[in-house]
Formats: sequence, C-alpha cells, structure tokens
Amino acid sequence: MSWIKKELRKRERLEARAAALEPGSQDSEQAGEVAALAAAKTQALWDRIEATHAALPEPLRLKREVPDSLEFPSERAAMRVLLSAKNGACIGYTGDAVRYLWPKKNASKSNNFWIRWQVGPGYVVSRRTRPTLLRDATEERAFQDSAVDHILRCLVTERKVSFRSVRKRRFWLF
Repeated sequence: MSWIKKELRKRERLEARAAALEPGSQDSEQAGEVAALAAAKTQALWDRIEATHAALPEPLRLKREVPDSLEFPSERAAMRVLLSAKNGACIGYTGDAVRYLWPKKNASKSNNFWIRWQVGPGYVVSRRTRPTLLRDATEERAFQDSAVDHILRCLVTERKVSFRSVRKRRFWLF
C-alpha cells in the first residue's frame, strides 16, 4: 500500500511541475533567462578560444572554417565555426556548447567531448561513456579554465586531447 501513496505523490509533483512550465509562467521566464546566460557564457568561452588562437604565430594557426552542410559530415555541419588541425581533429562552436572532435573512433569511451555552461557548477565538460539501446550514458565533470591553452597546443601538435586533461581534478592527482 505504501507504494500507492508514493506513486500518487510523485504524479502530483509531476503535474505541478508541468503546470509551472506553461508559457507565461514565472519558471519558464527564469528558464529563458538561464538559457540566455548559458549562451552568453559559452560565447565568452569561444571568444577566449579564438583570442588565444589569434595570438599564435601565423605558421602555427589552425584552419578556421564555417561549415556548410553539403560538404561537411554531420558532426561538423552542426558547428557554426570550427578550428581544425591537419589530422582532422577540431574544436568548434555550436551556439550552446563548444565541441571537440577527434577523427578516430573508440567503441568504448568517446574521444570527443562537449563543454557547456550550467548554473551551479559553471563550465562542465561531458562525454559519452558507453552507448545503450535507449540512450547514451554520459560522464560530466567541471571544466578546468586553464585547459584552453592545452586544447590549442594539442590541436597544433596534432595530439589527442584527453577528457582527463581538461577536467578539474577532485583530489591532488585524480
């Protein structure tokens, strides 16, 4: 019998949330403000990446591209602007996130990652850990602000940027 009461309370909470998110409600206005703030913070991160890239000497600069869906694969076509290395690795701006792509596939853990801004933790880096039939399992960690230089250095030297190298460490070595 206790599971019935729990289920009823759960459904009441879900209905209350759905009613609060209707257009014109205060929560939906706050969600719009949060989305605008996240877009502004992501744009600021991309501007920092491009400024760091512009500070490189001309022979070391990456190729700056504006993808056209006709000539780029679907992963790259979603990006508005991307900086690509000669080996095919790239970092790009999608509007709501910054995306890193490594050209070689990995069946277990993805070599690619997203950098997004969230209200509580700030910049968060996430990657797919294992595919399932229903959804992708992802791992999220706080993004290390000093990793912008590391990402560009790896792209210029044509090395893979590891997920571990761009996330904040929880403890001294880990």
